[in-house]
Amino acid sequence: MTNDFGIETKPQHFTCMIDLLGRAGKLTEAIKLIEEMPFKPHSAMYGALLGACRLHKNTDIAEFAAKKLFEIDPKTVAAYVPLANTYASARRWDQVARVRCCMKDNTIIKTPGYSWI
Repeated sequence: MTNDFGIETKPQHFTCMIDLLGRAGKLTEAIKLIEEMPFKPHSAMYGALLGACRLHKNTDIAEFAAKKLFEIDPKTVAAYVPLANTYASARRWDQVARVRCCMKDNTIIKTPGYSWI
């Protein structure tokens, strides 16, 4: 981007690319981008990857992304809920129960969603 458009690449640009690759089903390419980027990955990057794993029912990469999120912030609900949802999408109910149990053991509480509409 710097050479073609004169724009310095920032972590946000990589996060968007990871999200786009993930939504397109190119999960291994998204991991490769994370590994090769010149920045230290942050939680939004792994969160985008984890969300894409649910969409494509890829539990292996979901576990990888969740593990990285736990390393960054062990108390984040952003890893537990999408991981449980990925397992549910793949009909792995025993794993869903395990993740929910871990949430309970670690007193992780998901705030219910709401809308202003």
